[in-house]
Amino acid sequence: MKQPPEAPESEPEAGRALDRHLLEYVRDPGLWPVLVTLLAVATTLLTATLLFAWRARNPFSLAALFALVLATVVAVEPDLRRRRLGAGAGILLGLWAASAAAAALVIRLGGF
Repeated sequence: MKQPPEAPESEPEAGRALDRHLLEYVRDPGLWPVLVTLLAVATTLLTATLLFAWRARNPFSLAALFALVLATVVAVEPDLRRRRLGAGAGILLGLWAASAAAAALVIRLGGF
């Protein structure tokens, strides 16, 4: 007897994967220090990547920036298709906004 092919993962389930992983840190108050540390480290690394890509025109930083943009688009794309951003997409876009603001502040203050 022939087995029916497995159904691909449904679109809403794929879109919720990012939310499911990131919201574990938001829901559990014991993990909030971990979340704050992860966001601070990610913001610092993304800010450094933006600065090196923008100001120094370092090809490795440009490649890293391209990879990070591509990863963000892939992670946020299911939410964009539904035309509704989930919490995970909001966290990622907020991370990009905070990093861009930090990079602009560093440039404005003459730090790079």
